[in-house]
Amino acid sequence: MTFHGKTALVTDSTTGIGEAVADLLCRHGANIVIVSRSESSIARKINALSSASSCKDQKFLELECDISDPEQVRKTILKNKRKLRTLPLYRRPLPC
Repeated sequence: MTFHGKTALVTDSTTGIGEAVADLLCRHGANIVIVSRSESSIARKINALSSASSCKDQKFLELECDISDPEQVRKTILKNKRKLRTLPLYRRPLPC
């Protein structure tokens, strides 16, 4: 399975299941949009992914956003619309 040239937006991608999904997609060639509430967690995750030998050619985009806040999600998407032109491969469900 390969995802070269594809972009995956993975929410909560710095911990738990979201982190595992981001790692897996990166190893299979996807560019990753890292979404988290913490700027330092995002920086740590991007550093870890870009240091991995299997993720050397991928691009990463960081989005600091609390997905439990609909207004913050809306503002983040509008602010980054140009960067988010490609349809994500995977998106964890938003909380109800």
